[in-house]
Amino acid sequence: MTLGDLLARAALRRPDAEAVVDGRQRLTYAELDARAAAASRGFARLGVAPGDRVLLVLRNRLEHVIAYWALQKLGPWRFP
Repeated sequence: MTLGDLLARAALRRPDAEAVVDGRQRLTYAELDARAAAASRGFARLGVAPGDRVLLVLRNRLEHVIAYWALQKLGPWRFP
């Protein structure tokens, strides 16, 4: 099981529960899972694959959370 799988399971168990709060922006687990999946597909289209190193240079905000979970959904990571 990967971290991406755990988010998907949380979205199934409690889809309407709040997962992220960033000021006025709030996402439920279902919304976070859907947005992370869409961003994951975008990363894959850009050529990001499991095992690649990705540097996120973002402030502590909603987009960082989405990008983190999107990368987790790409698949299991192997570290050297």
